[in-house]
Amino acid sequence: MADHYSAQFLTRDSVSDYETVEYASKSYSTYIWQLQRPVLQGIVERVRIERPMARLLDFACGTGRILTLLEHVVHQSDGFDVSPEMALVARAKCSRSRIIVGRGLRATELWAADYDIAVSMRFLLNADHESRVAALLDLRDRLAERNGYLVVNVHGHARSARHAALVYRRIRRGERHQELRDKETRQLLAKCGFNVLEVVGFGVVPPTLYRTPLRRLAERVDKACSGPGFLRYIAVDLLYVCQVHVSN
Repeated sequence: MADHYSAQFLTRDSVSDYETVEYASKSYSTYIWQLQRPVLQGIVERVRIERPMARLLDFACGTGRILTLLEHVVHQSDGFDVSPEMALVARAKCSRSRIIVGRGLRATELWAADYDIAVSMRFLLNADHESRVAALLDLRDRLAERNGYLVVNVHGHARSARHAALVYRRIRRGERHQELRDKETRQLLAKCGFNVLEVVGFGVVPPTLYRTPLRRLAERVDKACSGPGFLRYIAVDLLYVCQVHVSN
């Protein structure tokens, strides 16, 4: 992974902020996660029905938010992250998962095994292009033997209702926020050997409304509009369900 990405959560304070600010009980990220939870769990449960001995890898597992949801759904689960501080929190939360810290994926014991499904949340948008490609290629290699599935998200869709607000911040305040277009993400996944099976959108309301008296209305709208329908094209957060492409 790129150094600027790897360094984001290497300190205890940055990890604490992630847990208590980004995912505070009333935060926008927490509400979107509440909408994503049943969808993600349902995807993994379907894989487990198909493959009773399913093995799962949570890549960039962070503080274990995903693993605490999924480790009891699959037969076996592993987590990988570059941050020792993140891993400490994850190990305290996860009772069944093996949490491994490393700089390079191929240098860890994770790569002695193959997986039926891999999950990677909030990684693609934060990483630079080279790191995205390297990680996806490594994940493909670990999923290929079992014709496995990959679930990734982009929590900054460039065609979302939030885009205008980010343009304003860039012009007025000089702030820059990373975004990805749906087309770019699909091309990246295809380049790295994945077929996109489904795309689910979450959050069509600009996140800034969650910090106003209109929060309750924003929650109801997002709950009603999130899903695989056409409104996903303006959603802030896109969840991609993919499978390794097998050449004939």
